[in-house]
This record gives sequence, structure tokens and C-alpha cells, in this order.
Amino acid sequence: MKQIWPLLLFSSICFGQQPPGEERERVYQPAPAELKDAQITIRLKNGQVQRYSGNDYKIVERHLRRKVPPAAPPKVIEKEVLVAKPVFLKNRITALIGPGFDGLKFIKEADSMDIGRREAIIFGVSYTRQLNLRWSVSAEGFSNRTYLFGGGVSF
Repeated sequence: MKQIWPLLLFSSICFGQQPPGEERERVYQPAPAELKDAQITIRLKNGQVQRYSGNDYKIVERHLRRKVPPAAPPKVIEKEVLVAKPVFLKNRITALIGPGFDGLKFIKEADSMDIGRREAIIFGVSYTRQLNLRWSVSAEGFSNRTYLFGGGVSF
């Protein structure tokens, strides 16, 4: 590490300078006729005055001033925006089938009576109405003369 520092220092000194024997070329531009033999006077902040020949020096702005084009009036663009709304079908009819209760079963004997449950295949129809994307209501009717009403929520 100690040997690298002199090498870095030497390389920065060598490469930071102009190569020997090569001078920068000075381009001479003669002063315009109206500024020939003119004098440039500079007054410093501390009151000191410096004078330069207009034949040797010229005044150049530090920052290039660019003309800013006038601001154009804002453009009003009218465009039609289509909002995508989810499409859903609002009505649903469903057919239902399955085993279910179909009344009572009576078994009569001389001194007793048994009451049981009669099972059978039950058919039904269901209608559901979707109110919006989240809520729905429904009604169901079955062949065993029963019916149901319900409501639902989507999530």
C-alpha cells in the first residue's frame, strides 16, 4: 500500500499537465471596427479599477442566456373515457333434485299407531336475483310443498 501512493501521485501529476513541447494554440480574432483601440474598465468590489485593451480582450457573458419561447396556452384535449364495469348476469334459475322429507308415514295397528317420516326424491326450482356485485336474493320451491327464501353476499 505504501508503494502505491507515490505511483498514484506521480501519475496524477504527469497526466494532469500538458505534454512537454505542446503548446495550446491561441486563436486571434480581431476586434470589430467600432471597438478598435477601445478600453475595458472593471471596477472591483473593493474599489480598485482595472483597465484592459479592447484589442486584446473581449467581454463574454458567464452564462449563456437563452431566449425562452413564450409559454403556449394550455391545450384542452377532450377525450371519451370508457370505464370498464364488470359484467354479471343478474338472474339465475337452478333445478334441484335430491332425497328429502315427503310427508308422514302412518302405521296403524290394533292397539297402537306409529308415525314415521316418509323419504322420497324431491324436485325443486330456485330463482336467484343478483342485486349488485355483492348482494343477491333467492326463492326456492320444492315438490314436497315447501319453500325457502334467502339472501346472499359475494366475497
